[in-house]
Amino acid sequence: MTHNFYRISRPWCLAASLLGASLISVQAGTISPNPSSTQIQKPIILAQAKHDDKAEKKAQKEKPAQKKSAAAKKKNPWVVQCGKDSKSGKKFCRMQQSLRFKKTGQRLLAVIIQPQTIDPKLAILLSLPHGLYLPAGAAFKIDDGEKYTLVIETCDVEGCYASGGLTEKQVAEMKKGKQILVGFLANNKKSITIPVTLSGFSASFKKIMKSK
Repeated sequence: MTHNFYRISRPWCLAASLLGASLISVQAGTISPNPSSTQIQKPIILAQAKHDDKAEKKAQKEKPAQKKSAAAKKKNPWVVQCGKDSKSGKKFCRMQQSLRFKKTGQRLLAVIIQPQTIDPKLAILLSLPHGLYLPAGAAFKIDDGEKYTLVIETCDVEGCYASGGLTEKQVAEMKKGKQILVGFLANNKKSITIPVTLSGFSASFKKIMKSK
C-alpha cells in the first residue's frame, strides 16, 4: 500500500499521556475494536496520486471575485485534495480530515475517503499513530450505529494504516450523521475513541464524486 499522498510530519509514539494531553474530545473505553465479534472489511489498495499544484492555482485565479458570506467563510474540516493517478494519469479527488494536538500541532488521526476504479468503489483509510495494540485492528461507527472493524495493514516510521471499502449505506449515514467515532487500543490495551465531525461531509463528498 502506498501512502505518499498523505504524509505525517515526523515519527512519534502514542504514549500513556495521550489521555491527559491537550486534545479535543479524546475519550476512553467508548468503542473498542474487536475483530472476533464483528465482520472485518477486507484491506484495499489506495491509488497513489501526484498533486497538481499548477492546475489548482490556475483554477483559483480564473474564479471570479465573490464576496463570501459569514457561513461561506467557515472552514470545512473535510479538505478536498485533487491530483492525478500516477498510472492512468486520470484526475481524481479525495477528502480528508486531520485531528491534531493543540499544543504541538502533531497529527493524531487522519480519515481519508476517496472513490476508486476497483471494487469497492469507495474507500476509507485511517492514518493512525504509533503505539497501538495491532492485533485488535481499528474500528469506526457513525453516531450510535453499527461498528465496523478494519485490519491495521501496515506501519512505517510515520504511523499505522487501516483501510476498507465504504458502502452506500455507510455514506448515507455519514451524510445524515453528526460524527464518526474512530476507536483503537493503545499498546497497554486501553481503549481510545476519537470523534471526527461530519459537519461539511456532504459538500466535500459531492465534490470528490464529481471528479470521477
